[in-house]
Amino acid sequence: MPFCKLCGKNLDEGEKCTCKASGSEENFEISNSDVSALPEETKKSIPYIPDIFNLFRRTISKNTIKQVSLSAKENSILWTFVIVLETLINSLALTVVIHRGIYTVLKSFLKPYVGANMSYGDSAAMLKKIGLGFFSLFSRTFVIGIIVFFITVALIYVLLKICKKKCVFNNISNMISTAAIPLTFLSVVNLVLCFILPQAALLVYIVAVTSVLLLMYFGIQKLDKFTESPFWIYMAFIFVLLIACFLITKLLMPEIELNQIFSGIF
Repeated sequence: MPFCKLCGKNLDEGEKCTCKASGSEENFEISNSDVSALPEETKKSIPYIPDIFNLFRRTISKNTIKQVSLSAKENSILWTFVIVLETLINSLALTVVIHRGIYTVLKSFLKPYVGANMSYGDSAAMLKKIGLGFFSLFSRTFVIGIIVFFITVALIYVLLKICKKKCVFNNISNMISTAAIPLTFLSVVNLVLCFILPQAALLVYIVAVTSVLLLMYFGIQKLDKFTESPFWIYMAFIFVLLIACFLITKLLMPEIELNQIFSGIF
């Protein structure tokens, strides 16, 4: 005896079941269309490279403080992509600047002994022998950049807790990564400038780091409403951050004596 394949009801010859099979099929099709639409919706929530470059463009070409403030209210994972790109660019630029800076120092110090014949290749070979080859320096600079980022996030989290403010990890991370965009932009400028005037490249870095600290100060106040300025707590935050950066650099790159480089160049 024939039966309905959907509900199992016994049927007579030629009889059609009234269990709304067509409606079930329609529901099944709708369900399928909803499922197929899910990846597209999910994709929209995942930041792509164009989103990152748009963020860079808006931050550099428009009101930077406003963009940092907007990022402080953004609870997304965009910061993960931005910070990796920023750290790659900054690490590459800083590695080149350090190599050119050390070359300038060595050339200045060794000029009475070797004359003006010392080449950049000779300097690079000497640096490689003491563990400061290009890839080694680049990779350690990249690691330092990532560590410093998360230390900064942690310190801002503590700062906001001291001020009894609400804070979300993604909001803090987006704010910091956006505040670091001008530093990344100036790092690209320094890639060219360090071949012309290394002294100026170092001064640009000082200005760039100062701009990041100022932008973070404005951005922190957008994470939650402040009735009083957190200036002095922020000064303590900067002091702790600078000490942490110095210790991490000394730990991961003990070969570099920063005070000798600055005194040699200037």
